Amino acid sequence: MLESPHTGFSISNLILQELEYLGISSKIFSITLDNVSNNEVAQRTMRRYLTLPVGENLFHVHCCAHIYNLIVQDGLHVLHNSIEVIRDIVLCINSSVSRYEMFKNCCVKLHMKRRNIPLDVPHRWNSIYLLLNVAITYRRVVDLFCEEMKEKYGNSNLQVPSDYDWAIAEVIRDFLDVFHTATKIFCSIYYPTSSRVLMQLTHICMTFDKYSQFVAFKNALVAMREKFSKYFDPLPILFSIAVVIDPRCKIEVLEVWLETLYANDPEKVKTQINEINNCLTQLYDEYKNQLGEHRTPQNVTGSSSSSSSSSRFLGGFQLLKSRRTHSSTSSSGSTSELKMYLDQSVIDFDPNPNFDILA
Repeated sequence: MLESPHTGFSISNLILQELEYLGISSKIFSITLDNVSNNEVAQRTMRRYLTLPVGENLFHVHCCAHIYNLIVQDGLHVLHNSIEVIRDIVLCINSSVSRYEMFKNCCVKLHMKRRNIPLDVPHRWNSIYLLLNVAITYRRVVDLFCEEMKEKYGNSNLQVPSDYDWAIAEVIRDFLDVFHTATKIFCSIYYPTSSRVLMQLTHICMTFDKYSQFVAFKNALVAMREKFSKYFDPLPILFSIAVVIDPRCKIEVLEVWLETLYANDPEKVKTQINEINNCLTQLYDEYKNQLGEHRTPQNVTGSSSSSSSSSRFLGGFQLLKSRRTHSSTSSSGSTSELKMYLDQSVIDFDPNPNFDILA
């Protein structure tokens, strides 16, 4: 536990001490931190005391789950009024024991399982998603609760949600579901997540385009795209490298996802691909000088992704089907292991989270 004050220098000193204690200070190349000012100071301080690969270009990465929270909060600030009627009802249900009991009785009358609708918490955007998800499922119960409140209290200010209110709530719920799913993927602790970031970013860009047709989302999407660009344009190069070293993806998949992210700027795609290739080569050369080349990679034959793959997990992966390479490329004995790996075709895309990318 870090004692006060929580300054950037205090944070960096504690992290450096722990790295030394664990004997891994020479093995660190990246750190993930939120974007608060003391963390920025901490990562700049640590750079001076760590030996980092590739000129420190990979060291500091913002926490994607935290950035997603900032993006969605900007959108919800605009969309807030669109779901105000439903939020007021949920607040009423949770305002007293008697009203909560009334809501549970309404559940019984409509033969639905008794449960509460969770309140939203201002600093946790996914609480809005969870509120809407349950409220929509219990729509008939919510409507009955409002009617009984008016019968019991007469002057109740609760407004029964209209069909339009529920339609807007469903659209917002489905929109937030994309971010909810991505956040759960990013927050996993049982498998590496860095190779999945770009896939989810691609899916979000496609979602922005899909919902741009809704007038209610116009101003919200402007705010969300602006925050998205602030943190992901240019894309942190570490995420691209993680995609390339995933044998299901490599450069081929990376290029397609970048084309989706930067649809109107093919030159930016080309520039980033060149930067990633140069960074990979530099990173490989640094480790080769330390460790030497000891392994000969096995041939891997690529094939198209399975049609039974989960569309929720795949995000924008369906864009790749027509562009996959189906045959292995032979390499001469003088070719580096990196070149041999990149020349081999991608393997079947397995959306199973138990896929061992590090095997």
